[in-house]
Amino acid sequence: MEPKDKLTTLDGRRRRELSGEDLERMMLPALFWGTTFDSVLPKDAEHREVVGRFLSKIVEMVESGYGLYFYGDNDVGKTALASLVLKEARRWGFSGLFLRTERLRSARIEDERFDESCTVFRRAMQVDVLVLDDMGKEFRGDKSAFTDRLLEDVIRERITQMRSLVITSNLHKDKITEVYPQSIGRVMKTSIFPVPVGGHNYRTAEAQGLKRILTT
Repeated sequence: MEPKDKLTTLDGRRRRELSGEDLERMMLPALFWGTTFDSVLPKDAEHREVVGRFLSKIVEMVESGYGLYFYGDNDVGKTALASLVLKEARRWGFSGLFLRTERLRSARIEDERFDESCTVFRRAMQVDVLVLDDMGKEFRGDKSAFTDRLLEDVIRERITQMRSLVITSNLHKDKITEVYPQSIGRVMKTSIFPVPVGGHNYRTAEAQGLKRILTT
């Protein structure tokens, strides 16, 4: 099932096109501004169906506080998939924010500002949809206990407040508790659906495309 691109109204909401201001305010990296469903989900992708269903039901999913956990190897398109969810939610009028997990940690420590009236961390807690990218790659070191508490607080608070959370990670869903406390794994299961991502290596394809441009 593919997202209903032609649907313009649903449950009192109107779907609209995204603006550059939308994308910047969500702090979405420019690399993913042009990402489309078909560009990151080949017809034979095993996860195409579940992602398509989530996007087609995006209003219901976000209003219910449901999210996704994209996991798999490097360069298979996990972040691009998360960006699809974030952008589609914004098209339907929901607020959103993209943060690498390390950025969340540092923003909390440094009290980084989102704008004059709000910190990045506060914004992360308030938006309707939060993407936490690369969970498991944040600096841990001697502050791993702080990081664990921070992540658990964020995940638990967002789930309790029925605010959607989309996570990307190299960690298999069954390996989360090998890195983080078991409590994080348990709370994630209540509202975040795990989606394994594999197959096509997008970085290799991009490198080959650049090579063709420069050598032919």
